[in-house]
Amino acid sequence: TTVENIGNGALDVSIEGTDLTDGGASAIPVNEQIFATSTFTYSACVYCSALATTSANYELDLSKPTSTTPAITDEIFWGLAVPFGIAGTVHSGTNTFYAIGD
Repeated sequence: TTVENIGNGALDVSIEGTDLTDGGASAIPVNEQIFATSTFTYSACVYCSALATTSANYELDLSKPTSTTPAITDEIFWGLAVPFGIAGTVHSGTNTFYAIGD
């Protein structure tokens, strides 16, 4: 996910999400989605954060833009663990990002 600051001040983000479901009984819990600002190996990530249903602040330190180019951006990388027994169907959910002052 690319986060771009086009506002009037430096910012971080607050992130929350939902379980991933197939519309039926199959669900991947929200906390199986983890994220960080660099690539990682899911099982060995010590600096990753787990997604939750309540928003949590996350440091991006996107500085205040001084012009329209180059854009002030940062990347958020995602990992997902699918628990044993989850249906092999398409699952979807919602992740919400809120801009917060840095």
